[in-house]
Amino acid sequence: LLPSDTKAKLEKLNEKVAVTNFYITNLPKSKFLMKIQEAIIENQVLEINYKDKKSNETKRKIEAFAVYANQKEEWVLIAFCRLRKDFREFSIINILDLTTTNEKFIAQTKTFKQYLLTKYGKEMLEKFE
Repeated sequence: LLPSDTKAKLEKLNEKVAVTNFYITNLPKSKFLMKIQEAIIENQVLEINYKDKKSNETKRKIEAFAVYANQKEEWVLIAFCRLRKDFREFSIINILDLTTTNEKFIAQTKTFKQYLLTKYGKEMLEKFE
């Protein structure tokens, strides 16, 4: 009974958000999760200030691809990073600031499952089933 455009958006988001079977209800929440999900649906470029594991801060423009909760109890954003010109994974709790831009990108044709299979192999893929 949903309008077709709303249904299409929900189906797209369903293909791009996953929770492993390790999901814990105490998972740290993020104020950016909704904006990230919207950017995935609308193909909007995001600009983030990010702090890496060594506490280095960088500003990046990214194309959000998918989001998942991992076994370390973190939300992880998979995105094409324009700075590195490749896919990167960002722990959402390390995103210091996030801005939605007016710039659009062409969505990837591969699915989240295809990404996991290519990057990590069957073992990781099974954690999402």
